[in-house]
Amino acid sequence: MFSVYVHSSDRNPYTQAHIRSMLNKAWQIQKQNLVPMSYRCCVNTELNNGNFLINGNTKTNYLIDWEKPVYSEPAQDLGHFLAPTTTFWKTDVIFDQAMVDALLKEYIHAVNGRFCLDGLMERTHTYLSVTCMRGITYCAMAWVQYQQPDRLIYNPETKEKLDRYLDDEFLDWIEANYLTS
Repeated sequence: MFSVYVHSSDRNPYTQAHIRSMLNKAWQIQKQNLVPMSYRCCVNTELNNGNFLINGNTKTNYLIDWEKPVYSEPAQDLGHFLAPTTTFWKTDVIFDQAMVDALLKEYIHAVNGRFCLDGLMERTHTYLSVTCMRGITYCAMAWVQYQQPDRLIYNPETKEKLDRYLDDEFLDWIEANYLTS
């Protein structure tokens, strides 16, 4: 996805170099910290807030529009669900570290020993780094597509988010919070 941005005449060379540096950090974190999975299941790699029908506590709630399930581990699912590049996409919500840790603790409690969760929190944090970069590189690719004057589908809110994800301030924040060992 990032190569689309790299080869675009509309790219910002500073943004390109910044994202490349961040990708290198994310891969280094992944290599250093990802330990073998102890439990595998079907997980969602395209989970966004718009993929739910929430009907309240007294009715059934639903996950809909499950496009790209993979056989992996809960840490990958949790990493995608908690990543700021996921939560911020259609909202202005970004979980702080305390919220992330609280959700992970609640998840561990809810599993209640049904499967092994050894290293789950550490692996989830590793997946958070990689997932952030997946989101940023997707946005870089989509940003290039949004520069095309003949684009058939154009959403001003999407264009605004793409610009925000490639903004120096957002990239710096992701790097400082998710790309440190």
